[in-house]
Amino acid sequence: MRQTYSNNILDQCLATVLGFINPKVFFDVITNRLDGVVFPILYLQVGNLVLGLFILTWEWPLGFLRRSWIYHSYTVRFICLPLAAIAAVFLY
Repeated sequence: MRQTYSNNILDQCLATVLGFINPKVFFDVITNRLDGVVFPILYLQVGNLVLGLFILTWEWPLGFLRRSWIYHSYTVRFICLPLAAIAAVFLY
C-alpha cells in the first residue's frame, strides 16, 4: 500500500517539473479565470512540487523522521494527502 502512495507522489513531482516547461491548468477548456495561478509566477507548480516533495520525504523518511510523531500521525496524513491530490488535479 505504501508503495502506491510513493509512485503517485513521484508522478506528481514529475508532472510538476513538466508543468514548469509547459504551464497549463486543466480547467483552461472551461474558463480562463485560473490563469492567475499559472502566470506570471507558477504558484500551482511550486505548490505541487513542495507538497509532492514533502509527502515523498514522509513516505521514504530519514532515520530521525521515522521516530517522530508526525510520521506516525494519521490525522496529519488525512489533511496533507487530500491537499496534494487537489493540487495535482488542478495541475493535470
